[in-house]
Amino acid sequence: MIFLNKNIRFLLFFSLFSLNCFAQKNKNNFSLEGLVSVDSGKVIFELVADSSFYPTHLRHLEANIVDGKFNLKGELQNPVAYQISINNRSFISDLFVLDKGKQIMILNLKSNKLEVSLNNPIMKLDYPPYINAFSNVNYKRKELDNDWDSLILAYNKQIPPNIQRTLDLRLKKSYLESDSTLLSFVSEHPNSYYSFWRFINLTPFGYYKIFDNINSKLSDSLKNSYSGKFLQQYLKNSNLYALSKAIHKFPIVGINNNKIDSIDYRANKYTLLDFWYSNCGPCIAQFAEMNLIYTQFHLKGFEIIGISTDYQKNKNNWLNTIKAHNLQWPQYIDEGGLQSAKLSIKAFPSNILVDKNGKVVAINLLPSEINTYLKTAL
Repeated sequence: MIFLNKNIRFLLFFSLFSLNCFAQKNKNNFSLEGLVSVDSGKVIFELVADSSFYPTHLRHLEANIVDGKFNLKGELQNPVAYQISINNRSFISDLFVLDKGKQIMILNLKSNKLEVSLNNPIMKLDYPPYINAFSNVNYKRKELDNDWDSLILAYNKQIPPNIQRTLDLRLKKSYLESDSTLLSFVSEHPNSYYSFWRFINLTPFGYYKIFDNINSKLSDSLKNSYSGKFLQQYLKNSNLYALSKAIHKFPIVGINNNKIDSIDYRANKYTLLDFWYSNCGPCIAQFAEMNLIYTQFHLKGFEIIGISTDYQKNKNNWLNTIKAHNLQWPQYIDEGGLQSAKLSIKAFPSNILVDKNGKVVAINLLPSEINTYLKTAL
């Protein structure tokens, strides 16, 4: 009897020891139990930034929906952000952050929107103060979107240039207010993984100097995470093309397949590198105004270099777009945007204004801002 008790105590100790070792070994695991308001289909975890911000095994997550439920398990060193889409991306959610440990996700299709509820500590503790901090910014943006939609209907998608300029300026102001609010929030919440991923979520849209200020407020633990280390490299590379710095040489191909290894900026006082592609609606919407600017300032020392990121298979579409909109300035193609990406050009339209010495003067100016600048500079 005494011998049996010793064995029981030994087995109990061994079980607890094994369980503890298992817990230690799997302390970075996550387990997600999901409920969704559709019976079947597939849940896809969409990346919110370049895949390099994610460990390889976290770049292609998806789960099958069975009777309105789905499950997902894996290893997670640091929290990562996604958006959820279901049914071949018919619906997509807002950004959320996946954390370690067991968590429950509820997906609800409501008014053609996919709402996400996730009960991990980040979404319970980091998310609410973030939303509160951005309440005014989001309210103004919603007002702008409503005004924009109303004007599109009122003018049958042909908004007059002067009204379009006003909308563009309001949009740019909204972006600046959002970036400023993010800087304030990160300063007060340096360890917030939610705001950290919201910051990373901005990187596909190009680099802005305020990004360095936001980054400086992040805690060391966030900077040293997997995604944080890539963020540091991204900002370092992007800052190479910040204001007053010389833009590096890059090869592009002309309409007649003539390849140039670098652009000669010395022939003009200012050169605008205009990055676009043939199916980019917002890019094409600017062409009418850019034609007027080119006509007014070209002989005074202003040049535009159009750089399309179309693939070779879309070359005819690119050429037809140039002809249809009577674009008079030189046009080149950077197939697939490989060279453009090195300049942190990942959103379109984008532009870089360069002086005759090849130094960056301004980035991502609206046509109205280009016009104002050149009136003073030329």
